Amino acid sequence: MTRVLLDTNVVLDFLLDRAPFADEAAALWQANDDGRIEAYVSAITPVNVFYVARKLKGIETARQLVMEHGAHYQLTVKNNQPTLRQNIDKMVPTLPSGFSPSGSNAHPGTDPREE
Repeated sequence: MTRVLLDTNVVLDFLLDRAPFADEAAALWQANDDGRIEAYVSAITPVNVFYVARKLKGIETARQLVMEHGAHYQLTVKNNQPTLRQNIDKMVPTLPSGFSPSGSNAHPGTDPREE
């Protein structure tokens, strides 16, 4: 299968239905959903998507766009970063206790928030 690294702007075009490239971005998204390609984004893409979407659409829409599209994120925050930790706690739902990204309930296709 072909692996594709999607530029942040492609993701924004799809999620925010931005002209003139929304249709092309949607075709790439569909190809990933259909299994014709394996799409990846850089680690900074969800942060950038959240920032742009929050500015354009508001915080709730931004949160939904970043969290609802089936992506898996792993964040590591040191205890010496209290402000960052507080902001993440406000923005990202808490996973159930005992959740492990490498555990049996982590992947493939499972979402611990839905259990």
